[in-house]
Amino acid sequence: MEAEDRRGTTTLRWTNVPGAEVRIYATPGTAAPPGAEDTDADPARPGPPPLRFVGSSRRGRLVDADAAGEIVYTPLTVDGTRAVWGRPLRHVAMETVRDLRADDRGSEIVLRFGMPPGVTEARIAWRRDRPPTGPDDPAAATAKVTNTALEIRGGWSLPAPRDGFAYFFAIFPLRRAGGTVTPVPVGSQLQVRTASSAGTPPPARPIGRPPRPVRPLHPVRRHRPAGATRRDPAASRRRPPPHGPGPPPVPDRRRRRRRRGRPGGAVRPVRPRAVCPRPTRCRASGGASAPCASR
Repeated sequence: MEAEDRRGTTTLRWTNVPGAEVRIYATPGTAAPPGAEDTDADPARPGPPPLRFVGSSRRGRLVDADAAGEIVYTPLTVDGTRAVWGRPLRHVAMETVRDLRADDRGSEIVLRFGMPPGVTEARIAWRRDRPPTGPDDPAAATAKVTNTALEIRGGWSLPAPRDGFAYFFAIFPLRRAGGTVTPVPVGSQLQVRTASSAGTPPPARPIGRPPRPVRPLHPVRRHRPAGATRRDPAASRRRPPPHGPGPPPVPDRRRRRRRRGRPGGAVRPVRPRAVCPRPTRCRASGGASAPCASR
């Protein structure tokens, strides 16, 4: 059994047994199914609430107009007096995207579509060899888009230069419930371009993001050549540096001792040194090397 959402209703399809009637029962996603697979049941008393009877059919098709949120559908096959439970199907009732169309601009492909009511984001999957099998296809490249980005940018664009192979897209709306994100199991599919080259198509590649610039932890002071200014950095090309070619000389940053004056700006007077009037041999000292007697 499989389920598909379209235009606010959920359509159930299954392979019917000839001559048997299939009754569909629905339970919330948090509740257990009414019975295990391949077990007998009482058609008159299938189970207590919150079990909901959707309908019965002998053609293998049924429409559920009251589907909302996460639902577990369980078929009950009734043949005469015997009834057997079938395999349950867990489904999230949600519509697919609306008005899906593509604009091939040669170097890129732009997808435009509308979100279902109550949905704000969707997952886009694409492959080059075949349509994606589901929202978690390992061979497909995926990207997430919001309805705000679709309105501001006018759609979702993918860089796609022509290489002779086709693009297969599938869009799965995302539903948030209980802190988890659940994609629609069956999405809207679209093929853009036709394969004209023989050989194996290349694998789908995700959209690359440019690397972010690395910012230093501390401000870096760059040497500004002589003659260059902030407004005219090319002035350094016209004026050669005064120190000649090569790196600039390292300035001497040693502290120089300065003479300190007296408070108030007064300068300390210099004491004059006494000069001997007889520079040869002092006669007062008797020609010896004793201290001068005239001092």
